[in-house]
Amino acid sequence: MYFYSKIFPNSLVFIGSLSLLNACAPTLIETGSSVVDVETQDRGAKGVFNDTEIRAQIDAAWLRKSPSLFINLGLEVQNGCVLLTGSVTNSKAREEAAILAGQVKGVKAVYDEIKIGEPHSFGDKAEDMWISTKIRTELFATSGIHSNNYSITTFNGVVYLIGIAQNQQELKNALQIIKEIKGVKKIVNHMEIKN
Repeated sequence: MYFYSKIFPNSLVFIGSLSLLNACAPTLIETGSSVVDVETQDRGAKGVFNDTEIRAQIDAAWLRKSPSLFINLGLEVQNGCVLLTGSVTNSKAREEAAILAGQVKGVKAVYDEIKIGEPHSFGDKAEDMWISTKIRTELFATSGIHSNNYSITTFNGVVYLIGIAQNQQELKNALQIIKEIKGVKKIVNHMEIKN
């Protein structure tokens, strides 16, 4: 059963749906194109909800400022840290996007990885999505890597990571797996180490 509601009344963006399951199953949240298992993440349910609210507020601010920001930029939020990717046509738009993200309540840090240039073509987006999907699959299938704590975005073959690794060895193993994925040109790591 799904309940659809506007979770954040000040937001112009629909967040998604909440799937209510029985007490024995994990709590799942559908946020747009992804489903998040909140019970197995280090940030917990409250952290996931806080990050989802931050994401919605940033998306809404971008949409109000310029639909092209909302359309052409990527956004990941983990523990209040915001990762911005994608491309804009000039440095002013890049600066505006980062400032708007930093002004949202609860944001602890903004990692501005936005590039100046032409928007992604459909083919480029498809290739990048394939790389990110392959990485998620490989990390999920690897014992000792808590892949649910990793947010992965790829832009023009550059893989951006944000989240929480359990320890330095886990992160080292994850980075090695990512390096071996076909199409990966570079890795930009914004992961934190737990504790």
